[in-house]
Amino acid sequence: RIVDGVMEEGYLKQLFQIFRDCEDLEMTNSLHALFRIFKGLIMLNDPSLIERCLSDAHVLDTMGILEHDPDYTHHEIKHREYLGNPKLFKQAVPIEDEATVQKIHLNFRLTYLKDVVMARYIDDVSFSTIRELIA
Repeated sequence: RIVDGVMEEGYLKQLFQIFRDCEDLEMTNSLHALFRIFKGLIMLNDPSLIERCLSDAHVLDTMGILEHDPDYTHHEIKHREYLGNPKLFKQAVPIEDEATVQKIHLNFRLTYLKDVVMARYIDDVSFSTIRELIA
């Protein structure tokens, strides 16, 4: 299975390092290829893979890769800037349970992925998978 190979320790880290190197060197074609790879990974509809890509450790790299959509070469996409904004998450009532805060953040990222980042590409199965993760 593809997902098993991707979930192995170190595989995503290597892809993220390649992404950072390509971005530093402004390798547009490689960044577009990475976008296609990550779009494909998300479309595999594996909940654990999607959750890992959107975890605190990987969300900014994942969104950075997804900023390089080859269909939007003339538009500047800033998913990292938006999601990295510390003012984005405000607590009306303090939440002391860290697991609850993490789940809230993950749900927000999943919704953002579904409604903004992948809105043009998402199919019914992917939509359902992400919706189930949010529930």
